[in-house]
Amino acid sequence: MADGVSPFVYKPVDCPICNEAHDQPHFRLRMFAEGERESDGHILHYKWLNDRVKPINPAYYYLYHCPHCYFTDVTTEFKNPRENQFHPLVERAYSRLTDRDKEILIFLNRNLNYGDIRFRDALSLHYLAAYVQLLLPDDAQDDLKIGRLLLRIAWLFREQGPAQGEEVKNPMRRDTVAALETYDGHLQQLFHQWQKAGQVLAVQMDAADRETAPGAINPYRHHRERIEKLLEAQVSELYRLKELCRTGVEIEGAGTGTTQEFLASVKSLWPFAPANEVEAMRMAIGYLEKAVSRDATFDDPQAHLNGISLLIDLMIRCEDFDAAFTMIRGIYRNATYARGTMQETLRNPELDETAKQKVRNKIRGLSRSVEHAGELRRKLLGILIDRDRATIRRVLSENAGAPVEQVASALEQHGISPGVVVFLKERGDLDPKKNR
Repeated sequence: MADGVSPFVYKPVDCPICNEAHDQPHFRLRMFAEGERESDGHILHYKWLNDRVKPINPAYYYLYHCPHCYFTDVTTEFKNPRENQFHPLVERAYSRLTDRDKEILIFLNRNLNYGDIRFRDALSLHYLAAYVQLLLPDDAQDDLKIGRLLLRIAWLFREQGPAQGEEVKNPMRRDTVAALETYDGHLQQLFHQWQKAGQVLAVQMDAADRETAPGAINPYRHHRERIEKLLEAQVSELYRLKELCRTGVEIEGAGTGTTQEFLASVKSLWPFAPANEVEAMRMAIGYLEKAVSRDATFDDPQAHLNGISLLIDLMIRCEDFDAAFTMIRGIYRNATYARGTMQETLRNPELDETAKQKVRNKIRGLSRSVEHAGELRRKLLGILIDRDRATIRRVLSENAGAPVEQVASALEQHGISPGVVVFLKERGDLDPKKNR
């Protein structure tokens, strides 16, 4: 590595899929310290502890990659695959790659500079790792790992700043891009619903396979494939349309000369690959929600609260405020109910002092959850009220003296979040006597 001492030592590691040994980079001890983190865990900067070392982005080296079979995974589990209960399933799925799967893996590996990783290389590696995990059926996936990989993809895009996602200054273009982004979010949800339907349909399809004569077309499979192609084509074209509205320039061909061309090529092969920070965060939310609800990692109350807090943070970043409000209410409601149940338990005269102390500790933890939910709610309300202050004032002025429900309806019709309307109502700002 030129321009400084390498922060790595290279040691051979066996690929957990093909068993080929390749040199992988291992950070030398005491190379850097992590700096400030954002609310969703993204590290803003690193402090290098050795002035002679060439600075690199440590986040780019989160994964190990096999150049022989293209398998890619987080470093710890690439070295020790049996520590992850999902690895045998991934190994089995990797042995049954379709031609299309192979085409995607080959494309992402093409021109990958694994020796000196830059943004495009890091993005390709994270795509590879995520795609490998997504080979499993929905109900057998490692939701937590997939969610974390998608979140890291969002961070990669965020670090690119204006080079990847420059603010659209033209009002017409900005409004169009915002509308398309909203539609894209609904399309992503539609695709997940289709995947659920596809799992049920697969049973009917497999039964029809057994009854279909050799060489004949299974109509269930035929229609499913057509629907999937239509969905994928729509997502791919939507990406190109968003970029056209964002920049005013059509993406040429399917080359990989620019980041936009590279992403357009990725979208043409893998339509549901996240192509910007918001897409990656939205996908991460879907998998992290499943992980928080069913992964043993979140059985501990504090870990569960941390997971929910991360989800709310990502929803706010994606401006999915209604979903964030719903989740905040869920924290408050569940924690309040559980706290009440435990307080009732304390009244049991047969409970010894040790057991009572355990219950009190749990109550304190739940109280922190309630307080935290209140802080998140206030933060979200502050963001929304600041953003929509001019609209709120205008609607209140136009409906001065009107009944509360009429004012509330008018606010929602003008795009004010239902959560904000409820807050204003609770605070008395919609009262006819006050609003005159």
